[in-house]
Amino acid sequence: MRKFYFVFLSIFSTLSLSSQSLATFEGFDLPLDTFLNGSDGQTVFQDSDIQFPTNFSDGFWLGGWAISTMRDDTTSGFENLYSAKIAGGFASTTYVVGQQNAVIHLGGDNMGKVVDGLYLTNSTYAHDVIRDGNMFSKKFGGETGTDPDFFKLEIQKFHQGTLSTEVVEFYLADFRFEADSSDYIVNDWQWVDLTNLGNADSLLFTMVSTDVGDFGINTPLFFCMDNLKISSLSIDIPTNQNISTFEENNLMTNAFLNGSNGETGYQSGNAFYPTTFSDDFWLGGWAISTMRDDTTAGFENLYSAKTASGVNSFSYAVGQQNAMIKLGDNVAGQVVNGFYITNTTYAHGVIRDGNQFSKKFGGEDGNDPDFFKLEIQKYSNGELAPQVVDFYLADYRFDDNSEDYIVDDWQWVDLTSLGNVDSLQFTLSSTDVGDFGINTPLFFSIDNFEIGTAISTSNENLQLTSSNLKVYPNPASNEIIFALPNLESASDLQIFDILGKQVFYQVINPLQSNVDISSLGAGTYFLQVSTSAQKQFSTIFIKN
Repeated sequence: MRKFYFVFLSIFSTLSLSSQSLATFEGFDLPLDTFLNGSDGQTVFQDSDIQFPTNFSDGFWLGGWAISTMRDDTTSGFENLYSAKIAGGFASTTYVVGQQNAVIHLGGDNMGKVVDGLYLTNSTYAHDVIRDGNMFSKKFGGETGTDPDFFKLEIQKFHQGTLSTEVVEFYLADFRFEADSSDYIVNDWQWVDLTNLGNADSLLFTMVSTDVGDFGINTPLFFCMDNLKISSLSIDIPTNQNISTFEENNLMTNAFLNGSNGETGYQSGNAFYPTTFSDDFWLGGWAISTMRDDTTAGFENLYSAKTASGVNSFSYAVGQQNAMIKLGDNVAGQVVNGFYITNTTYAHGVIRDGNQFSKKFGGEDGNDPDFFKLEIQKYSNGELAPQVVDFYLADYRFDDNSEDYIVDDWQWVDLTSLGNVDSLQFTLSSTDVGDFGINTPLFFSIDNFEIGTAISTSNENLQLTSSNLKVYPNPASNEIIFALPNLESASDLQIFDILGKQVFYQVINPLQSNVDISSLGAGTYFLQVSTSAQKQFSTIFIKN
């Protein structure tokens, strides 16, 4: 589960007076063994203010949803496209069939509400192809039944125009168990809880399969759904722009951005990730990726993380040698908490196996003391600082070869020791060096880059302390309101800029809660309250 970070705010939920909505699809009043797929010109099916788009053109149902009462649980071919394997809806006759990338739009009072969940099952078509295979698709498990195959549905939400990082996964078939008797293909209605997605305006459904060929997934990309339930609950969750999750671009699965569209970089949260693309090549900086190939070790698989996903999310960033991250003006000079890092599939495979250009780490006997290291330095006030944070993406220098490793999971890197940061520079080094430089592929992957809320300065009075002092709104424009419980007497309120210079002073009384900051320029500031009992309380706020 992705972490949420809240600064000076608390989570609270509000209950709407409207009742829960339930899409059962029975209102379409379809005769048994019939379906609607948009062939009559309809582009959207609606049930309880919930919209199910469909796409029908040139005699074919091309995408989205179909409404069905089909009951054929036997016919295995493409001609039986609209039947659920259970031969009916959930305790009803009507249900919907969805294709790859189908979307549901919540309308009216349902928009922005929490989706309780829905029932899912396989279509007869997909179920039987998974069970038996055909001329295009494999039989799951293979001839021996031991192939670790799966067919999975991933559900994400859109909220306020942004595709979230949270994913609910449901396996329509899973053959990855050590005991083959545990392998299964879903053939009944199963409830899927979606409440942990939080507020939603739309839902996106994406299917993934282990059966992939030259033209994409071979498994028929269809599933069935019934009884979508919308809660009356709406959760107010503030966002934190100090975390780069790389989800802003709403990339579909197995896609990437590398500057080929003319962009010079990518903004995620309060940080900018420059990129360089020229003459059909990604030459430097960062790419944003949802690539999932954790197998192919060659240069053609340049944009995949070895983890095959982000940190509990789809998107992540891939960096090259000398890539930089630039903090936005409103956070420049703050401390960077850190980020998650892992190897790319390309670099990982080359380190593990070697190729015609690069050595296999450890050498043939495994005793070579090889390493692949990332060095992280900061720029502050225009100067490259001497402090360095090292992270070993692979390390074969141990006396005991069993301790040698290549990173293949997401690992947190703490950068707080760097102090104030305006920009970061990333430098890769390796023991595998040839006549033309480093032979190891100079790529790495990161996710969830986190800017802190503390400012490190040389002024000993400006150390951010954990306290009950709260400030809101944050960011603020002309006025801040502070809350400090148990303030019983007149106190000194001071505001410092990021360099430690006092820019505001005022004596406050226990009844006062607002401070006029209209005279301050835009930026990040340190608020300190010193009480008559010689206690100090500190926090950070941002002036727009």
